[in-house]
Formats: sequence, C-alpha cells, structure tokens
Amino acid sequence: MKKRRKWFSFPKKKAHPAQASFSRRFFAFNIDITIITLISVLVFLGFSEIRGAMGGKPGMISQYVEGRKAGRSIHLSIDFEKQNEKFAKRACLRFLKDILEPEEYRHAQNMSYEEMKGAYRKELTEHEDAPLIILSDRAFSFFQEIIVGYLFFVLFFHLNGRTPGKRLLRLKVIDLKGRKHLSWYQSLERAHGYTASALIGSLGFLQVLWDAKGLTMHDKIAGTTVIKLSKKRKKKITKKREAKHETDQD
Repeated sequence: MKKRRKWFSFPKKKAHPAQASFSRRFFAFNIDITIITLISVLVFLGFSEIRGAMGGKPGMISQYVEGRKAGRSIHLSIDFEKQNEKFAKRACLRFLKDILEPEEYRHAQNMSYEEMKGAYRKELTEHEDAPLIILSDRAFSFFQEIIVGYLFFVLFFHLNGRTPGKRLLRLKVIDLKGRKHLSWYQSLERAHGYTASALIGSLGFLQVLWDAKGLTMHDKIAGTTVIKLSKKRKKKITKKREAKHETDQD
C-alpha cells in the first residue's frame, strides 16, 4: 500500500529521535530570558548601591526608598524599555509643572515620554525632588548579557543541559556526538551562539523550521540539539532518587 505524503514534515531527518519542537523550545527560552532579566535588575541595583556607598552618594534603591518616604512619585526606568510609559510621563509632568514656565510646560505636555526624558533629562534626574531614576541601558545590558546571561546559560548547560525554562518544559540540551555532558567550552559556544542566532530578525532561531535536521544556528555552532524528555524517563529518575534516599537512610 502506497504511503501518503506528509506535508510540512520538517525536519526531514531529525538529529535525534526525541528532538523537541520549535514552540516548546521558544517558550522555554523566553522563560529563561525573563529569569535572567529579573536577576540582572537585582544584581544591577545591588551594584549601584555598592558604587553609591563608595562614592558617598545614595544608590538607586536608596533614592527610591527616600523618595517614597517623602511622598514623591518615583519611577525607575530602563532607557531602552517603554514599560509604564503613561505613569512615568504623568510623574514627570507633575514635577516639571513647578519648575517650567507655563508655555514651556504646555510644550512638554505634547511630548512623548522618550522626548521628555531627552529634553529635560538633567531636571528629571539631578534635582533633589526628581521623580525619575534612570538605569543606563549600556550598563544594564552589560549585566544582563555578559555577566548574568553568559554565566546563567554556561553554568546550566555544563551541569546538566537543563536551564530552569527547559526543566519546566521537560527539555534538555545534549551533545550530538553522544557525550554525557557538554564541556565548558561547548557550553560557552552555545551561549555565544544565541547572539549569532539573534541577528537579522532572529533567523538563527527560526532556522529550526527549515533545517533538514531541525537544528538552529547555535545548535550547529556548539554541536548540540534539544530533546524532550519523556514522562516515563522522569518517573524513572524520581524512583532512582527515592531508592538512593532509602539506601542512604539504611
């Protein structure tokens, strides 16, 4: 009997039988990015406090706490993000109303939040009652991408191939040659490969959709792929841990 042709049967030849789907990998990666961003903010704010203490000035957290105690409307802003834009603009206008001439204030009202930050950056950040605390996009990017991002991915890839996002969705990064663990250098290659994959509209990530073996650009750079762990395997691992725990107690 002639087999029916399967449409959209990509990849044509999987690099591994248990290779994970694009959607599952996508959600796992975004969970990891969210975790990295949160950690980066905490690390960056901690660093600002240490730097502030060494320079005899309050750090960003101290500025925020002091502002809230004084009853001022404070907004913590990362330059390249547009979160809570309406709230931030409102806070800035309330402050500028007391220091600008009526005509200039009306001009400021017609500005976007980004335009206002550019035009009145000094007033909004250096005045003792300033409502805006700005995290430098360059400094924050350094913490997010270089320090936290690389450490996060390299460490988890080398230890067991499972970041928190991948663990949550039962995924694991494995070596295509069959080695049990990724080496430090291989883990670094894969982490750095994310940068290459993100270029030109993230084509390196999307490459998994048309590549013959279902590999992304960073998979090919590091010689890895991502597999989906079965529930049966998960149960076996749990049973082994329970058996080991009982043996240790005996």
